[in-house]
Amino acid sequence: MRIIDIDDLMPSFAERIGEGYIYGDCQFSTDASSDTYLRNGVFACYRPLPATRPQACVRIVRLTPKDYLTLKRASTSPSGEWNDDDVLAGRHRGSVASSEQPRRP
Repeated sequence: MRIIDIDDLMPSFAERIGEGYIYGDCQFSTDASSDTYLRNGVFACYRPLPATRPQACVRIVRLTPKDYLTLKRASTSPSGEWNDDDVLAGRHRGSVASSEQPRRP
């Protein structure tokens, strides 16, 4: 990942493709008051890991509805507050208690 000028974009993609990268994008500067507006961007490319590389051990974790909502809340706002989408969709503190109630068969 690096910051590049738009003039270097296509040659940079060609270089990365030659190195085996298969995904990539460039997020351009969107500050209209900046000299770099739509001229510079963050260029990031991704390639598959070699088959010979040891894979990390993956442990599957099952989250309870309460765990999921706690993580969701922490990830949506630095202050831990619910955003409007969560509240309108019923994903808020009140929904945790109701989702933990036993369901009737």
